[in-house]
Amino acid sequence: MQAENWSNNLLRDLVFQFGHDTTFIEDVFSCHIPEVAHKEFTLAESFAIADRLGVSLQNLIDSKVDWKVIKTKLITPSSAVPDSYLEDSGTYMSSIRSIISFISFKYSQKTAQALLQELQISQAALLNDDLRLNTKFVNYLFKLLVEKFSLTRDDIDLMTVMVHRYSMRSTVLAMAKTCKTDGDILNLMVQNANKYEQNFDYWLEKDKKDTIIYSRSRFELHDSSKENMSHPLIWFKLSTVKNMTTLMGRSPMKLVNYEVGEEKGKQTFKFRVGNTDALSSIRQSGLH
Repeated sequence: MQAENWSNNLLRDLVFQFGHDTTFIEDVFSCHIPEVAHKEFTLAESFAIADRLGVSLQNLIDSKVDWKVIKTKLITPSSAVPDSYLEDSGTYMSSIRSIISFISFKYSQKTAQALLQELQISQAALLNDDLRLNTKFVNYLFKLLVEKFSLTRDDIDLMTVMVHRYSMRSTVLAMAKTCKTDGDILNLMVQNANKYEQNFDYWLEKDKKDTIIYSRSRFELHDSSKENMSHPLIWFKLSTVKNMTTLMGRSPMKLVNYEVGEEKGKQTFKFRVGNTDALSSIRQSGLH
């Protein structure tokens, strides 16, 4: 059986779902990861891959795999992270795992493992989709990304696209089918915000042709476990909004400006998205 798109899609899904655990991924394919893209899998080998994952071959080829069920079978979810990262937490582990996967692709598996060790995050915790972490942890993660890996704003832009391509896949597909304008997309994003992070509340206001996104932290910043978002993390948040249309094959949204402040002990920020009543335009260049 030829190595069609299903094997490459499966590899991408495995990297997202199981992070940098190359041993497990290579056990699934019974070959080294670099060989997957060029290998022609026989029918017997394809059935064996499906059997190892406990799914039918047809569902495997059609990318209709319930990864939550598979992970429940294969691992015991863990919360083995420092307690200081768990209080008043709201960022889902699926987003963190996508960032680690980005570092793995950009640098190496060994580099991703070293980053996990620095963060004191176990492999089991990284796979626990029910686990959430707080802003203190995410700030520290982005501090390491900027200071140790020299990630630029362009790198963060690309990382944002990769992270949300997986973690918001179903929402993005729904928005692509139903949303005609950037304003439509922003409305759906705010309505679904709780599904992806719970550190902040969001609401929108219209100002002529523009839309202003308001956000306020849910937790007061009264002790060391609660922190304002760092500048790289703010840019990640801004990039998330800007590139939501990029994931749909449309041009990025136009960010006009943004402001960050504090109100009654809670962090606030707002940013203006320009001309949100216009129909979303098709992106002129491909995403690499």
